[in-house]
This record gives sequence, C-alpha cells and structure tokens, in this order.
Amino acid sequence: MHLSYLSPLLFAATVWSEIQSRADLYTRLVGYDGCSCCGIDKIQAIKTAWQQSWDVMDVIRELHIDWNEAAALEFLGPPGFNVQYQAAIQGIINNLGTMNGHWVELPLDWAINVRCDDWDHACDPLSRNPTIAYTVSNGPRGIATINFCDPFFVQSDLFNQVLRGQQSGDYRWKYDMRHYEDTKALTFLHELLHINWVYRGDPYGQNQRVVDFEVEFYDEATSRYRWKDVYGALYSKILARCTFKIMTDGSLYPQCPSLRRPPKTFR
Repeated sequence: MHLSYLSPLLFAATVWSEIQSRADLYTRLVGYDGCSCCGIDKIQAIKTAWQQSWDVMDVIRELHIDWNEAAALEFLGPPGFNVQYQAAIQGIINNLGTMNGHWVELPLDWAINVRCDDWDHACDPLSRNPTIAYTVSNGPRGIATINFCDPFFVQSDLFNQVLRGQQSGDYRWKYDMRHYEDTKALTFLHELLHINWVYRGDPYGQNQRVVDFEVEFYDEATSRYRWKDVYGALYSKILARCTFKIMTDGSLYPQCPSLRRPPKTFR
C-alpha cells in the first residue's frame, strides 16, 4: 500500500482505538445508587468529572519526577528524606496516569460502584468540614466504591476554572493552584488513589495504602485550634516540611506533632 494512504489509515485506527477506549471507560462506573434525586443531575455531574479526570491522566502519564527540582522539594520534601518512597510515589502517579484505557495491569473486569446514598454514614453533613467523598476498595457490591456527598456537587468544574485561568490577566490568580484544586475532577482523582488496584496495594502489589491526614492549626477567626483535612497544594507544602517514618499500621506517617495518627484498619 502506498504511504500516502497508509498514514491516514493509521491515524484513523488510532483515533478509533481511543474512542473505543474512552467509551469503555463510561461503562466502568456502575450503580449510581441514590444519585437520582434531589433535583440535581448528580449522575451527569459524576460522569463529567470522570471524563475531565482522563485529561489530567493524559498529562501525568509520562511524568518522571526530578526529585531535586524546586517543585519536588516544595511538595515532596528533600530527596534525602523521601528516597525510600520515591519508587512507590513515581509508580502510583504513573499507574493513575495510565488508567484511562492504557493500563494493561488492571483487572480485566474492573469497575467502580459510584454512589450518592452515604451508605457508610460518613458524609457528616453537619460537620464544620463535611466530607466531600469517600472511598473503599471493597464496598457493598464487593467492588471498589466511591460515595459522593453533597459538597461534591457544588464544587467547581475543572475545565471552567482552567479556562478562567487562561483568560485571566491576574498572574497571582492564574498561577495559584488553590483555584484549581476544589473541583469535581480533582476530587475524583483523589478518591481513585484510595483504591487498592490503583495504588498497587495488596493483593495487586506491595505499595502501602494511600491515606489522608488531618493537621491541627490555629484559627485566628475563632482563636481556637482545630483539625483540617490535608488536601491541596498549601497543606502538601506543609507536609513536605515534615520527616516520615513507618508506624505499626504500615502506612506512611509524617512525624509532626500536630498531625493526627491515621486509622489502624482499612477496607
């Protein structure tokens, strides 16, 4: 076959493969238990967040961390402190990045049960810091489960925030990462990291579980100390200034006096 015909055919085959791959991703979310209520199109909001997360995966798929560069020092700490965890961190990032149809190591029948019914009563809507979403590797249907709580559905749309940043002439706003982290797509990505076949934990690998932490800080508005979940760029930088050690539960624990110990058991 002449090369002038071969190139368009190869391109068409590649595009068709990508379309099939991404169409398959939609079928991997199952259940939507309790998501058809309250006058909000929760199902579409979840699907949109899921779709937007694929584009983030595309960005990080080939990411190779330079542990000595400024960004790594800012968010991951000095390489002398994290050297024994570098392979696990790099591997988890790359595994997440190849999840959207390119990760051959996934279970062939993998699926995620998405829910809005707060089946584990963990949304805590009356809390000062209500839960946005929570995840277990083995939920009511016997598969990985993500429950989206009400605060998830009022989070910003990642694409809209990125577009606003692109159009903004205020560079302090444009490059402030906090303006992009409180979005549905990044919440979805965050929850994926708690699934054992994503972070390559038992029985899919030997990585330690990815856990969330809480940090205690002084709230000047109330003149009191209070606990806050460690999410986003600012608190990542705070944790990067702590040293790590292994606790008896086998999880990574920043050795800081103001951090709450992670739970002993997980599902």
